[in-house]
Amino acid sequence: MMIKTNGLGATFAFVLSKSNKDKAYEKIYEQTGKWLKKKEYISNPQNLAEEIVSCESPKYRMLTIETLAFFNWLRRFADGLIKGED
Repeated sequence: MMIKTNGLGATFAFVLSKSNKDKAYEKIYEQTGKWLKKKEYISNPQNLAEEIVSCESPKYRMLTIETLAFFNWLRRFADGLIKGED
């Protein structure tokens, strides 16, 4: 929801700022960077926020769509794991 409200760049700047204090944010930043690197959308997952805010508009939109799709997949995967515990 943060991505849709604030944009991808602002969201990942926030996630990066929180990642030093909260392992969950650190994991989100790390996993998203790895995914976008694997898909060859970015070159350096450690500088994810910087790459997002410095890219051209078409690439920014593509990164936003891919990240939202990745988060949707993660949510479904987590839901499946939770339902599997029954």
